[in-house]
Amino acid sequence: MDQVASLIQAMLAPGIMISACGLLILGMNNKYSLVVNRIRTLNEEKGNLQKLPIQKSSSILMK
Repeated sequence: MDQVASLIQAMLAPGIMISACGLLILGMNNKYSLVVNRIRTLNEEKGNLQKLPIQKSSSILMK
C-alpha cells in the first residue's frame, strides 16, 4: 500500500508544481500589464499637456 501511495505522489507532484508555477507567472503577468497600462496612460496625459499652449497648461496645473 505504501508503494501505491508513493507512486501516486510521484506522478502528481510534477503536475502540481507546473500548475503552481503557471499560476505564479499568470499573477505576475497581470501585475506587469497593469503597470505598463498605467505608464502608457501617464505618457499620453503628459503628451496632451505638452500640446497645450503654455497659458492653458499652467492654468490646468494650478487647479
